[in-house]
Amino acid sequence: MLAEYLDWRRRFDDKLAITTISLDATRRLGDRHGEGLALINLGIALQEMGRFEEAVTACQDAVAIFHETGDRYTEGIALDNFGNALQEVRRFGNAISARQEAAAIFRETGDRHREGRALNNLGNALREERRFDEAITALQDGITICRETGDRHGEGIVLNNLGLALQGAGRLEDAIAACQDAVVIFHETSDRHGEGAALDSLGLALREAGRFENAISAHQEAAAIFRETGDQDSESLALDHLEAANAAQRP
Repeated sequence: MLAEYLDWRRRFDDKLAITTISLDATRRLGDRHGEGLALINLGIALQEMGRFEEAVTACQDAVAIFHETGDRYTEGIALDNFGNALQEVRRFGNAISARQEAAAIFRETGDRHREGRALNNLGNALREERRFDEAITALQDGITICRETGDRHGEGIVLNNLGLALQGAGRLEDAIAACQDAVVIFHETSDRHGEGAALDSLGLALREAGRFENAISAHQEAAAIFRETGDQDSESLALDHLEAANAAQRP
């Protein structure tokens, strides 16, 4: 898929331009289903560009269209993306509700793959609300589904998020193990950006566990990967984490 290729290559400007053209075309044709799909893609592209309020509006419009047309399955997809946009603007309670409904729809329609992804997203929102035990349960359920469906890359995503939730719950050794597993999976699947994210998460858990030299190495490698992939915001965050690990190591 072109959208997936553009995501992996982080060519978000191109993706936004293509989705905007697609949305205009479906509206001219009066194609409500196509318009809803274009709005889903537009919402994702806007999130990737950091235009989160616009993304909330696009995703909300997509949910409304599929609810109106009775397309339950695609409504679930739109709800899951809506939850992502809501989380970006820190409306965590609303994000949790959207994701719970999305997971329920995917369970009802028998799409285990999307159910697993929705549970991952639900776990993230619960973690942001500091509901760590609930987050861990949702994420562990997501990992089970990823393994059941053979979604190796998805498993890496959920493991990384599980590591963050476990860290929030103070289960540091479990957090380190989850993040290490995520690093391995992203390396295997050639997702350099995901590998950088997992390394940065690993560094945070290692620092909390007092393993400062290992934390420094993880953050250094994460920053190098983000520099390589052109993600300046993530590189800056990894460098902040590196500085904190260095400071923690000093007597």
